[in-house]
Amino acid sequence: MRANVTPRGAAKAALICLVAAAVLRRMGRGGERSVPPELASDSATNGLGYQIVLANRDPAALASEASQSCSGACRYPISGLALSPPQEPYPFEGRTADEGGGMSQQVHPSRAVGVIMDSGAHMSMQAVDIGAAGSSPEAGPLFAGFQGKQWAGVKIDPRGNADSENLRVRVLRANAEPSSIARLLTHHCVPKDVDLLKVDIDSYDWDVARALMDGGFRPKVFAAEVSINFPPPVHMHIGFAADYQWQQLGERPQPQQLLVGSSVSAYSDLLRPLGYTLLCVDHYNVVYVQTQYIHLFGDIPTDDISAWRAGWYDRPQRELQKDLQKYWLNGPNQKAWMAVSDPKARLLAVERFVAEANGLGGSIVSSTPPFSGTLKQRFANMLRGGGEAQFCKYNCTRCYLGHRRGIGAD
Repeated sequence: MRANVTPRGAAKAALICLVAAAVLRRMGRGGERSVPPELASDSATNGLGYQIVLANRDPAALASEASQSCSGACRYPISGLALSPPQEPYPFEGRTADEGGGMSQQVHPSRAVGVIMDSGAHMSMQAVDIGAAGSSPEAGPLFAGFQGKQWAGVKIDPRGNADSENLRVRVLRANAEPSSIARLLTHHCVPKDVDLLKVDIDSYDWDVARALMDGGFRPKVFAAEVSINFPPPVHMHIGFAADYQWQQLGERPQPQQLLVGSSVSAYSDLLRPLGYTLLCVDHYNVVYVQTQYIHLFGDIPTDDISAWRAGWYDRPQRELQKDLQKYWLNGPNQKAWMAVSDPKARLLAVERFVAEANGLGGSIVSSTPPFSGTLKQRFANMLRGGGEAQFCKYNCTRCYLGHRRGIGAD
């Protein structure tokens, strides 16, 4: 049931937020803000480790999106969205720009916000940066002052290395977790129609984004870092686990470096039904905008596969630019997957890789939407012949994959 909000109630809530913002401004540059314990984290743990969701997107949805996209016969990269002057390269994973660090992002979500603002749309003048380490490259220009205006908002990062010179930006040292993230933003007076929402936590990003959408947040622009190796239409995302242990990507075993965050098509599964269109893939970043604004950006590829190829796979910088030569970006597996033209066969190849890379760290959820069963359960159903289910003696994902290909895993 949806509660009715009276004008008096809405005015009261707005007044409370204004008073809270004024208090924060009077506090000066106090650095990190305190987070109420009930908003800081989830208390329960499922005890099962994280889940990896794998699927192919619905073919009917893909066909519909392709019919509305200019696919390969259009201009790309999108002109007018890159920052000018460009952002200064920064060290990454201990390496300078010349050594393979640096900023590879070119198409910028702040520019997308500016295009929408120039159209005369109502703007909330607030932005949210989840995973706001360092200079906050996606939302940073808005917070620092962009097109003569300065945005308020929230930056969230548990590592304590986020900062802001803007006194209207609340810096929260907290984990972003699905059960509490919407309440956390509401507690800090973030409006549901926030101009920009960026998510980049290298873990269960998709579940955090979904929790915010379920909580009624509808940013005009959504930006995220993605696990770019997984080609459309493969939906891959890491599910939330309260005991998830974050580790820097470069410190993980190479195959496991890919098992973070979400693929492009996973975000499309989440956002497109809610009225969003993929604006661009820019190396390992994606930008979505509300579909009502997509016409502002010209004749561009908006279907998953065309945008992924134009913004990543077929882009010359992918193999030439130093900061893109990392296993979690340019692993050899993506070329092997792209050599498989049939989407179902490609998904099988992805499943095999994920099962071997994941080991015993988590479970893989069914690749049959709506992700209702584990691979072991699917194997049991496949072998069910009117009698009791037959499990292979290894009782494991790898065994399931072997049987599915007729390789004789017993």
